Amino acid sequence: MLSFTKRRRQVARPGGPQRGDILLFSHAKGFARLIPWFTGSRYYHCALYEGEGRVLEARVSGVVRRDLTCTRDFVFRVVPMPETASREVLDYARGKLGLNYDFVDVFFIVLRHYFPLIRFTYPTHNSFVCSELIVVAWRRAGLDLFPGVEAATVIPADFEQFLPPDSRDETLDVPRIPLKTSRK
Repeated sequence: MLSFTKRRRQVARPGGPQRGDILLFSHAKGFARLIPWFTGSRYYHCALYEGEGRVLEARVSGVVRRDLTCTRDFVFRVVPMPETASREVLDYARGKLGLNYDFVDVFFIVLRHYFPLIRFTYPTHNSFVCSELIVVAWRRAGLDLFPGVEAATVIPADFEQFLPPDSRDETLDVPRIPLKTSRK
């Protein structure tokens, strides 16, 4: 079993995210703004950093790989994770590429929010919401971030407790196309 405490790391990663780190996205746009409004958190989405500017994540289109370097619109904070199991975590998430988004779980998350004393659970193995994919992947690697909590009940805001105190909003560098200069 990996060791990881709920105590926040003292410092953020100075060089940006590393493979296996959890990215918490803020500055929601469009329909995604409902999530911060509903949860009271600034974080609307989370993903696993794969490296090379890519993330593995569960989105409305399913479990996908996405390149974050194509735009500066993706603002996130990094939850540094142990590097020892990042390969296993990412391999698990890669194995889920193409699976469906768990729309039913979103419905149950809303119900649990309004009726916290009632426990709505159902078995699912072929669909994920963003936070569930991360929790299950890290559990498979031997690190249970939320002991005793069903993965399907975790939301992006729940990962905030793991952010280093000096974390800050980040974006990935977008390759710049050099501007042509003209001589007159």
